Formats: sequence, C-alpha cells, structure tokens
Amino acid sequence: FCRNFVFWKGDSITSIADMKSLGFPDQAVNLLFIDTSHIASQTLAEFEAWKPLLAPGAVVIFDDLLKTEMAGVWESLPEPKVRLDFLHPGNPMDGGGFGVLIYNEVYKATGYADIVKAPDYELGS
Repeated sequence: FCRNFVFWKGDSITSIADMKSLGFPDQAVNLLFIDTSHIASQTLAEFEAWKPLLAPGAVVIFDDLLKTEMAGVWESLPEPKVRLDFLHPGNPMDGGGFGVLIYNEVYKATGYADIVKAPDYELGS
C-alpha cells in the first residue's frame, strides 16, 4: 500500500478532529474528494472544515453537483475551478455532475489562478 496516501472515510467534520488528534499536519492534503450527503449546507461545511488541511494547490473534487439539493454549491466555491459533468452524467433527481477546483488562497492572490482557470463545461459537451 502507498505510504503517501491515506484513505479516510467518514463525516468530514468529525474526521478532521480525529485526524488532528492523531497528529495529522496542516496543509498535508493534496487531493480531496467530497461526496457527502448531497445537501448544500453540509457540502460547504465540509469544504470549510478541510481548508486548514489543504496543501498549496490542492485538488478538491465535488461529486453529484447536479442534485437539486446541491443548488448554489458550485457557484459559491472559489476559482480556479472547472465543471466536468460529462465524467458523471446525471440529473437533479438521481445525481451526477462533477467539479474540480484548485485550492490555494496564496496562489489565487498572486494572479496565477488564470493559468489553470478553465471554462465550465455543460452536460453533454
């Protein structure tokens, strides 16, 4: 098994407290996949909870953005980001939709965010 990869399954809010108690360092997460309850408020709360652990330039993936209950999540997330719904087609009832963002407050402030900024893709494009 890869020493540089930790698979952690669970509620992000409580998981982060558990990880911190085990000595997990800040800015150590390079890849985060958020596939939560599919409710906007919970998804955004989990993203906020993970921010201290995200490394500079971390890739954060959001799943099931097409669900009705996820309305507004994508629009409220910082740039740079790209929608890749064609990777997970679906509809508001059953889910689907996929978005990727590069998270780094310092990176964004330097103006380099435009390098990785990509247009939103529509489903089926």
